[in-house]
Amino acid sequence: MPVERLDAGLNRRPVGLRSARWIQALARRLAARGVAPNTVSIMSMAGAAAGAIAFLVAAEVGPRWAALWVALVPIGVGFRGLCNLLDGLIAIEGGRKTRSGELFNDLPDRVSDVLLYAAAGYAVRGIGHGVEWGWAAAAAAVMTAYVRYLGAAMGARQYFLGPMAKTHRMAVLVTACVAAAVELLVRGSSISLLVALMVIAVGSVVTAGRRAIYIMHELERD
Repeated sequence: MPVERLDAGLNRRPVGLRSARWIQALARRLAARGVAPNTVSIMSMAGAAAGAIAFLVAAEVGPRWAALWVALVPIGVGFRGLCNLLDGLIAIEGGRKTRSGELFNDLPDRVSDVLLYAAAGYAVRGIGHGVEWGWAAAAAAVMTAYVRYLGAAMGARQYFLGPMAKTHRMAVLVTACVAAAVELLVRGSSISLLVALMVIAVGSVVTAGRRAIYIMHELERD
């Protein structure tokens, strides 16, 4: 059974966009200007923080303004994703990998997950339990990475398989933001966000379980 594990033998998530020419060119330009990959990793949190602020503002204003703020969230999510691509390219292809790179590569992602999903819960309108599902999605997302790194600490490979790995979660959230913006304009509600948070929370639990099973089988086999 094919499993999404490592990228070309490196400790990275396989992402097709990483080979895009414009991404490669941007990474080379940043590396040439002395931008450190760890700095880019930290900057990814700025995108997540901007998205979280947009969600929180949307929770406090009228439906039409909320639609605008929710529609802005994908910009922050996209910036986070771009930084996630560039830090690895600068570190590996740019020859600027550091011993603390793994710390800077992963810790900002966990902070970003909590910021985005927890804040999204507060922006849910028209139905209850948005806050609870937002925090549940945040906790479950962090759990997927915890299981992956726990396996690596025990000597197993790092498994990036889904169904709700980081790229999948980001895609679900962006899609929900677009749907919620339309929903807020038409109905004044944002139930789409609640559905997305439920999908992310449950999917992340399944993802953590699948990764744990693969890690267990690999360790027992070895």
